[in-house]
Amino acid sequence: MKIEFVLENDKELAAALGRLQDLSVFFSPAFSAWTIDTTSRRLAGMGNYPPPPPGSTYVRTGEFGSSWSTEELRPSEVEFLNLAPYADLVAGEEQAWMHRGRWWVAIKRIEEDIPILLTYLEKALSEWKL
Repeated sequence: MKIEFVLENDKELAAALGRLQDLSVFFSPAFSAWTIDTTSRRLAGMGNYPPPPPGSTYVRTGEFGSSWSTEELRPSEVEFLNLAPYADLVAGEEQAWMHRGRWWVAIKRIEEDIPILLTYLEKALSEWKL
């Protein structure tokens, strides 16, 4: 008895499987879209600022909110950046005393958004075609 398999579209199949060979490259566009979305929804802009403390006369400049960006270090690896010189004091893990408990911590906001990252990755997989 002889059994033969005929594989049609073998070049297309090989190319499609090749795209999945390096998952970090495959998911990179979805990952990049999520970082941009997360930055704009959760970090950037004065809309993400907490209310001023009662009786405060300080006028906010918006520099902190407009200083957010991301940098792709390699496929699917990104760094969230705030270039304001005082950013770590406001939203870093070692906040200054006057911000602690009032301002959010950036890494926590990013981590809270990871479930949304999963939806981006699932969408990329669902759109994968041979």
